[in-house]
Amino acid sequence: MKHLYNYSSKVLLAICLLWVGILTVNAQEKASSKVVTGLTARAITDSLMPGWNLGNTFDANSKSGLAAETSWGAPRTTREMIHAVKAAGFRSIRIPVSWATHVDFTDELENEIDADWLARVKEVVGWAIDEDLYVIINIHHDNNKQFFYPSELYEEQSLTYVKEIWMQVADAFAEFDQRLIFEALNEPRLVGTSKEWWFDPVNPGVVCLDAINIINESNKICVDETRANGKGYNNERMIMCPGYAAAVCGCMTNYYKLPDDPMVAVSVHAYVPNALCLAGNQKTFSEKDDADIRDNVMIPIYEKFGANGIPVVIGEASCSNKLNLEARVQWVQSYYGYAQKYGMPVILWDNHEVGKVAGGENHGFLNRNDLTWTWPEFIDAIMEITGTGIENVVADNVKMFYIGNTLTLMSDTEISRCRIYNISGAVLEDFEVNSDNFSKELNLPNGAYLVTIETINGVSAKKLLVY
Repeated sequence: MKHLYNYSSKVLLAICLLWVGILTVNAQEKASSKVVTGLTARAITDSLMPGWNLGNTFDANSKSGLAAETSWGAPRTTREMIHAVKAAGFRSIRIPVSWATHVDFTDELENEIDADWLARVKEVVGWAIDEDLYVIINIHHDNNKQFFYPSELYEEQSLTYVKEIWMQVADAFAEFDQRLIFEALNEPRLVGTSKEWWFDPVNPGVVCLDAINIINESNKICVDETRANGKGYNNERMIMCPGYAAAVCGCMTNYYKLPDDPMVAVSVHAYVPNALCLAGNQKTFSEKDDADIRDNVMIPIYEKFGANGIPVVIGEASCSNKLNLEARVQWVQSYYGYAQKYGMPVILWDNHEVGKVAGGENHGFLNRNDLTWTWPEFIDAIMEITGTGIENVVADNVKMFYIGNTLTLMSDTEISRCRIYNISGAVLEDFEVNSDNFSKELNLPNGAYLVTIETINGVSAKKLLVY
């Protein structure tokens, strides 16, 4: 299978620009000078697919101080790692962050974040923005009875914690534009109880209902504190809001309430089917699994939210290595295919477990030590489904570049037709070309698009357009 994550597209683009006499500038300088603003939450979610998680890194909570970053076995994050993610074709990166082991009780706050930790997270976020990636940061492994625990007994303490963390984070990250997204909480739940991961969404019971209400209020606090900051881009920052445990049942219950704000999105995690994707013994993928993904995850969530104009982000999903690569690729084709169809971007969970014996938590994809992809076929499948990183100009030497608002197409033979799709698969532009050198002015909002080009010889070319 062809590997899609290489530098050939960048080289080709540079050559094309030189051919037309346009001075190129350093890609990082271009990204840093770009400002993304004025987008709707829907437009932002359309730009996230596919995404990747920097797992087991800033979310590690077994140590305090800067040593926490590497305490779960991942190496210190570098700019080169972030570039490798971008070069593979990913459009967004989720950076889970645990704050609880980096806070102190002070005269000002009960939970004042350590300045060095805050600065380090900010540095890595900046690298991702420099690569023109969308970035998600959150409150991750702080779900315990000392900081956040969604029960009536710990309600006041929990809401104070959420308020103070987001008050400080909103202020520290205010000047990052709309490419930075906040996620209020990771998987808020009643840890250590029989209802930790699942409850009856119709009849949750008193204890779970209390938890759901506290999670709803926590989501609202994140939104309120971000907007109240008033600095930079916080008034238009998108905020992802999970239900109980970020589970499907957590957002499908009628007790889940999103904050009344136009820039919010539903945050859900779905490792489905669980026995294949996580700790179970299942190693094959079946039609039943395909139906499970379609009928129990994608369609119901879409019908409740997406079809009603409410964006959804699948912030974590993956299929653990059990020495079953064929089944895992089949899972990608099903899971990402439906997610693409229903407009829900998927952020791949990667915990850097690249050397473990196959099992339920072997979600290591990028080897961050040598910047190679452990399961390239898996990554290829994602890029093929989502139309990202595709370079299948198999003949006729079709070239495309987009400067300002002008799309230019060049080919060794006549181009007959061009279509432009958004990341959800909807056709935005469809026009006849009938030329081997063609330019057209477009008025596309910032985002990612798939461009298909057909020549009179029947050659089809697919290119990713990011603007």
